[in-house]
Amino acid sequence: YELIEDNLVSEERAVPSQRGRVPMSLRLNDAGYPVLGLIVRPAYCQIAGAGLNGRIHKRATFQTPASPKKLVQALVRVIRLWREEAARAGAPEFRRIGVAVPGHVDVHAGRILWTPTHTELAGFPIAREIFDQTGIETLADNDCNLGALSELWLAKERNRERSANFIFLNVSDFGAGAGAVLNGEMYLGHDGNFAAEVGHMVVEPDGVACRCGRRGCWERYVCNEATWRRVHPRTSFTVDRFDEMLAAGLNGDKPSLNSFRETARYLSLGISNIGFLFNPAEVILAGRLTVIWDLLRPDVEALYGAAQLRCSIRPARLSADDSLLHGAVCLALRDAFAKPKFGELSAPDRRAAETA
Repeated sequence: YELIEDNLVSEERAVPSQRGRVPMSLRLNDAGYPVLGLIVRPAYCQIAGAGLNGRIHKRATFQTPASPKKLVQALVRVIRLWREEAARAGAPEFRRIGVAVPGHVDVHAGRILWTPTHTELAGFPIAREIFDQTGIETLADNDCNLGALSELWLAKERNRERSANFIFLNVSDFGAGAGAVLNGEMYLGHDGNFAAEVGHMVVEPDGVACRCGRRGCWERYVCNEATWRRVHPRTSFTVDRFDEMLAAGLNGDKPSLNSFRETARYLSLGISNIGFLFNPAEVILAGRLTVIWDLLRPDVEALYGAAQLRCSIRPARLSADDSLLHGAVCLALRDAFAKPKFGELSAPDRRAAETA
């Protein structure tokens, strides 16, 4: 009855039998628990609205602002419009917001520690700022952690056996990151700040300079920009241009194919290191490169493969952006489905204790 009173579950009359009382069935009330998800990308941000079943039913995109305050202001403008629409429709208030950030995040405090694409966000308490401006409880985490969370959710939703040990690997336009699921749980490192930062494995000690301050990091050789620059060193990288390169590779363009095969070589090297480090059942690949996965797969699986490695490699169930955005929604829904942990304060109670 408490779930019904909280509008999380609704009753429906089932098909009546010939005898006895009319049976009632229960189902999740998707509309009774609206949440929001946000992903911060180098050039743009996306916000999504979803319900208790986790399916995204609306979204909006805006250019990533140049300052943390402006980022929150842009988000607040979208939320204000959506709140007005919800009020007119008699829908309940948004319950939580999940935020996916490309970088290190103190998940307990909801603070961005470091992000290579937007250094101005370092130290920004994004969860608290959004809560202060909207009154909606906000949680934040690394975007690849949330991509892994999305894969966990989708496997359960589709009644597929889900692996308890896998690595979600996102090869993005300007970097590469991962989320690790070990024994069915997200691994966040000893302090909850970062883990599985595989993009910063050093594969070329005297190699290309990385934004982390070191040289030869793996992401500088597998990201989309690196793949593009092997063929077009004097032309600036854009998403549209890279999509054209993907199409050219599929059509047999030799310079494009040679560059993709070089990327596949580095992918194979990194994934083999990941395999020996974590021994996962699966490595789940996300990013634009999945468009040409059938071309990359033989080299990725063979070049640095080893008899001891038995993990499979497959593309993510959703596109990279959709995986991360859905993961942000799943983060917002986490407490609605989480098992209670005795002695652990909820996020609002922690916030109240911190300000007391």
